[in-house]
Amino acid sequence: MAQTLILYSQLAPWWPLLSPPDRYVWIANRVADVIRRCKQIRGRTVLALGAGGGCLVHHLSRKYRVTVTDVSLEMLAVSARMNPECEHVLGDMRALRLGRQFVAVIAEDAISYMATRADLQAALSTAYEHTAPGGVGVFVPEYTAETFAENEYSGSAVWGDERVRFHRCTGRLEDTGENYASRFVYLLTKTGAVWSAEETHIFGLFSRDVWLQLLMEVGFTSEHVILQDGRSRHRTQDAFVGVRRR
Repeated sequence: MAQTLILYSQLAPWWPLLSPPDRYVWIANRVADVIRRCKQIRGRTVLALGAGGGCLVHHLSRKYRVTVTDVSLEMLAVSARMNPECEHVLGDMRALRLGRQFVAVIAEDAISYMATRADLQAALSTAYEHTAPGGVGVFVPEYTAETFAENEYSGSAVWGDERVRFHRCTGRLEDTGENYASRFVYLLTKTGAVWSAEETHIFGLFSRDVWLQLLMEVGFTSEHVILQDGRSRHRTQDAFVGVRRR
């Protein structure tokens, strides 16, 4: 999370085009299902940690009052334009303390930037501190150790006379055993001018057992669930759910 990344700074305005909000509909629906399933507390307040450009929040905010947090001012600005009804707060999910609690705290794939167990535990502690007794934490990492597979893919977006292309190549870092990395290459063209850059993103890669253990260590109950896209039985995502009992 301490990394200064081009994707979330210079290229932040492109986020809704590179990662369109409609891609998040099924995840938003499944996360909302998990929150509804927790009937121990009433209310509609949600804290979204590392919510970035706000594409997931865009769907959840139709049902909940969402507070959006991220370490990138540029990404928060993108979310604020998309989700003007939401509160937006600059903050690192490892250390954020707002002094209030929410019915649910969620963190989607940005929690994968917790590259060590200590970082992940700190982020889960933040979630616990902001979850009201009886409330729920929902965490959806990009991969777990059980689901990871090396891959690469390309994407592009057009905005007026500008075009961005990117290529992502992802592989495991064997020296640690609990990390993977993605190498991004970007190409931006505008009226004949060309700008290119590349950078590496480092992520944590933890087993389901580690996730469940850390959830319990910070005070949550712990449950592993598999979210499934109702339109495709092959499209699933690991998620971890914790309820704050007290």
